Amino acid sequence: MRLEGHTGPIFSLAFNPVEHVLASGAYLGEIRVWDLDSGRIIEVFQPAKESLYGGNSVTFSPDGSTLAVWPFGASSQFVLWNLHSRQTDAVLEDRYISKAAWIPDGRLLACGETNVTLRDGKTGKLLKELRGHAGPILNLAWSSDGQLLATGGDEDDSSLRIWDIGQGQQIAVYRPTQYAQNVESLAFRGDDAVVYINDSDQPHIWYWRTDLEPQAISHGARIPDADN
Repeated sequence: MRLEGHTGPIFSLAFNPVEHVLASGAYLGEIRVWDLDSGRIIEVFQPAKESLYGGNSVTFSPDGSTLAVWPFGASSQFVLWNLHSRQTDAVLEDRYISKAAWIPDGRLLACGETNVTLRDGKTGKLLKELRGHAGPILNLAWSSDGQLLATGGDEDDSSLRIWDIGQGQQIAVYRPTQYAQNVESLAFRGDDAVVYINDSDQPHIWYWRTDLEPQAISHGARIPDADN
């Protein structure tokens, strides 16, 4: 199947976890929602303000009902769009958001802004702000039970941090001492370890409860289980 219609390069893709639907965000702003059974476009919409320096990033809520859209690289609108009503549930003006991640039960959205913000998954209302990073947050990852949030900073900060969401407190931090790098991606490996990649393109694993220094993982090597 070939899906055509965007006039610019595709910046972000997100599959709906419940329905056979795909969302795509293109360079300079346009968002399209596709029915993958027919290949037809369900919806095309454009936030009121374009992303002047990048494209729109998209992600669906765990129940598939809500699409979050935010422009990477520009201060503009953060939008929550309802797939079933085809209406916008929330618009947050003039937000700089580099990354957003839904808690597994869909109640909250964690957003990488100047600080980490926790927002209501339906209204976008700010519920809590987690302060600690010294620069913008590039990546976020939830533990499987939604109790822990891992965050990674940009080259001005470069730190990895673990937050207890119930307490609203940081419970672990790793700050590199040799060089500053962007945390390009990260994910939990069990509840006791985080796997991440920085500008070196080499994956590392951080056993955050015990180890002070993350371990580099050679390409092709098996990533050990968190309890091994």
